[in-house]
Amino acid sequence: MGESKYTVGFTATFFLASAVLSIVAVATPEWVVQELHATYHFGITHQCAERAYDDNTEMRCDVPSNFPNAWKATAVLVSIGIILMLLAVVATLWSYVQASKLRVARSLGAIAAVFHSLASLVFPTGFDGEPVGGKMYKLPENAAIGFSYILFVVSVLLIFIGELFALKVMFSAANFV
Repeated sequence: MGESKYTVGFTATFFLASAVLSIVAVATPEWVVQELHATYHFGITHQCAERAYDDNTEMRCDVPSNFPNAWKATAVLVSIGIILMLLAVVATLWSYVQASKLRVARSLGAIAAVFHSLASLVFPTGFDGEPVGGKMYKLPENAAIGFSYILFVVSVLLIFIGELFALKVMFSAANFV
């Protein structure tokens, strides 16, 4: 006998939402936004410069040679976390048929949470030096955290909420039958 459809549904939904938000966060260059001579958008895989000339706006993106190693490490950690979350979704869906697979999903989700948490600690160490010009864990005054990092933090929160459903802490399946 498998897990209840509510446990499977809620857990899979939160795990999948976390993976999707993480993918969007990695794909967009909005982890740090900095205003200098142009608006710079820094992601963990590339950066973009937005320049305005006489009512025309031009956006150019590239991977700079001075890209912080901390951000490269963050991209690797988040990517591993995404793969683990997608595997956790598969294991969660499989637990509808075979209940023991929910333990696998919980373990995969917990390991993904560790990788995401490490990434959230490593990322701010890349603020020092080029290209941002701040200090570790402190952005310069002309820079701010962008929406991609916020999406990433929300994805970490969703992992933990999914874990609560997988652990059946959030509700008892008997309440829904």
